[in-house]
Amino acid sequence: MDGVFNHVSAGVDPNHGFPYFWLYMNPADSPYIGPFERGGFFEEFDYRNGCVEQFIRDVCLYWLDSFGVDGIRFDYTLGFFRRGSPELGISKLISGLREALAERGRPEVALILEHLTDDRYQATDDTNRICATACWFDPFMFEAQRSAGAGVVDGRTMRVLNASLDFAPRKGPVTHIENHDHSAIVHEAGGRSRWFKTQPAAITLLTSPGTPMIHNGQEFG
Repeated sequence: MDGVFNHVSAGVDPNHGFPYFWLYMNPADSPYIGPFERGGFFEEFDYRNGCVEQFIRDVCLYWLDSFGVDGIRFDYTLGFFRRGSPELGISKLISGLREALAERGRPEVALILEHLTDDRYQATDDTNRICATACWFDPFMFEAQRSAGAGVVDGRTMRVLNASLDFAPRKGPVTHIENHDHSAIVHEAGGRSRWFKTQPAAITLLTSPGTPMIHNGQEFG
């Protein structure tokens, strides 16, 4: 399940917006909304306030308990990660969920980050720090699309094939060659007539270390 827990659209009036914003006589007093880390999308959740972490934790547990989802992909975790502050943001949220899942006898639930650091390899270290299950391994996609388009294989390709490098034990990469935020690999390879250029990427996706993510529609290939 995709969980967007960094930001929310507060709306323009109490009937069409985030209720915990409009609950207050002066919505600006709402402790749920405010800047925390790297934002830029709608109104941000202010994870300095404990009510936010408790609210998001309850939302996650509702989906886990009521619908039995077997994993959550946390959208844009860079927006609520504060390095060196395990008591705040995504670090505290993951810790609380792991504790709750252990009590429920469900330690296998996957807690996956979309962690868009400027250097995407930094996401590996941050995943270890946060103690999440995995993170989207974007270098795999970027290199697959570059190679398909340029017809070039070099040292950068070899690095991404070693996708699990630097992940702590029981943590790892989610590998993919396209996702909903980027162009399809067929487009980057030159269009439908050059579909065959994507075959090496498909092979490496299914043979490299990590958990492959199949983008909607790829299963037909």
